[in-house]
Amino acid sequence: MFADPAVTALLIDPLASNTRAHRFYERLGFQFVEQRRFGKDDCWVYSSFQSYEVQ
Repeated sequence: MFADPAVTALLIDPLASNTRAHRFYERLGFQFVEQRRFGKDDCWVYSSFQSYEVQ
């Protein structure tokens, strides 16, 4: 998922009503951040962070 070391985080925002998407992303390790409104859509924001060891 993080093939480019410059990418350290991913944010996704499925609709608040899309509980199947919430479960899917949580199983992949995404963590709930907050609920937001984008236009007329209520969404849940999730993030996934990757840390790299400096060698």
